Amino acid sequence: MRKHLLLFAAAVGVILFVALAAVTAAPIVDPNNPTGAHGIIMIDKVGHTIRFFDPTTLKEISSFETTVTPHDVAISPDHKTAYAPIYGDGIYGRNTHPGHEIAIVDLETRKQTGTIDVSPYIAPHGIQVDQNGTLYVTCDLSRKLLVIDPKKRSIIAAIDNEGTGHWIAVLPDASKAYITNKNDRLFVSVIDLKTRQIVARVPAPNGTQGVVASPDGSRVFGHG
Repeated sequence: MRKHLLLFAAAVGVILFVALAAVTAAPIVDPNNPTGAHGIIMIDKVGHTIRFFDPTTLKEISSFETTVTPHDVAISPDHKTAYAPIYGDGIYGRNTHPGHEIAIVDLETRKQTGTIDVSPYIAPHGIQVDQNGTLYVTCDLSRKLLVIDPKKRSIIAAIDNEGTGHWIAVLPDASKAYITNKNDRLFVSVIDLKTRQIVARVPAPNGTQGVVASPDGSRVFGHG
């Protein structure tokens, strides 16, 4: 399968270029590119399992099964908690029994301690976190980006995405989110997280799937 790499910066337009360039003026720690020496967490969607590894030996320490298929993971800024969307028992385009929860994982005990119910929205997939601990979750079948307070386990906002948003990248300053829509909509949705509106659509003629922001927030990379 051919892979297509997109670089979003000046191509988005003058307004977005200025917004991205402004981020580089004052370096911000990116909570979505965490570093540490305490362990590695892996989401095993095929095995319906969340696994933990020693970062030095790379040997598996422990694991536990989830109810159905987990997808993606975000770690809280204090590195105490992880959040894994429970997507459903299918795959993109064939998810006949979509999930509606996000698993809450205590990283000290390496156990699931609860869930966040995102009903009525379904099929949570991509997830990111900001410096305040707020979660941003795409629900592809609902075509929404959810803004979630994990402490209250409640939805703050549900933002229209237009496409079946799959993966998401949030800039380190939490000013914007970039959401890929695979081949459902041939663009990457750019959402202003302050106004909670789509402010741009970056053309992606071949569709897009993966997306990531650079740790300094100056670039966003996507591939199809």
